[in-house]
Amino acid sequence: MFDACEAIVSADDRDRWLSARRRMITASDVAGIAGESPWRPAIAVWAEKTNALSGNDPNDPEPEYLSIGRTIEPWLLDMLAERARMRIDRGAVLLRSKRWPWLGCTLDGEGEAIAGGPVDAFRALGRASVEVKTSGGAFADEWTDGAPEVYRLQLDAQLAVTGARWTVIGALLGGRGFRYRWAPYARDERRIARVVEMTRQFWENHVEADVPPEPDGSDEAARVLEMLYPGSRLGAPIELGADALELVAEYERARTLEGDAKRLKETMKQQLVARLGNATAGRLPNGRIVTWKEHTRAAYKVQASTFRKIGISKGPKL
Repeated sequence: MFDACEAIVSADDRDRWLSARRRMITASDVAGIAGESPWRPAIAVWAEKTNALSGNDPNDPEPEYLSIGRTIEPWLLDMLAERARMRIDRGAVLLRSKRWPWLGCTLDGEGEAIAGGPVDAFRALGRASVEVKTSGGAFADEWTDGAPEVYRLQLDAQLAVTGARWTVIGALLGGRGFRYRWAPYARDERRIARVVEMTRQFWENHVEADVPPEPDGSDEAARVLEMLYPGSRLGAPIELGADALELVAEYERARTLEGDAKRLKETMKQQLVARLGNATAGRLPNGRIVTWKEHTRAAYKVQASTFRKIGISKGPKL
């Protein structure tokens, strides 16, 4: 247990844990607030914290990937302990910062470096916060230079809450075969200050003020809006502010660009087809292959049909 925080409730008591974490910004919320999460926009974080959906939470029931991650978490911690040569204890307790009470986190574990191991240079910094992840293959490329920013923000928040001087993260990556990546990080006060200020503003300006942040165009934001406003109300038009004029202008501009892009795409497709003629494939000077093949759409809710589509390989064939 770290001195900079207090224990609130064990994650094993899931109902109480979920209820308690709604009353603070947790480390897993930070990437969404920062606009860095591919899964959870800021408006979904706001809806959870304010109970705006009245039990119709977009994250309930729990997504399958989160359930699987929780199930194999002990194994993931063992893998990280072996690779980083650390002694790791399980966390799974909701912690609240004593200095910044709107901030909390639930660590997967706490660990200490073993002398002579890969993280021996961090040993003098004391106990580390520990995080483990499972990630799809499409996300694996973002581990080329350590953990992706979406995870770094979570680590920064955990360091802010606990006061720990370093952290380590490990991730099991799926896709074409399994890979395991891990990385240690020393505490960065500039990053932590950014997280603290960003979450303070979100808590005060959106959660406490009960003002939703702007949607970001994601599918998840659309789902939240659909649940917030499930039906139309009859009556006279409401008055919109001057800012709505700019939104309408931007929307119409985007719609025009979308139409232009669709027309350009179709034009380029047709010109490629004209060059292929009756051929089903052609090789570009750089070795990439352009195909013009028949595909069959299986019967399901629509009648089965056969169609052709353009395909372009990602790189030269070896």
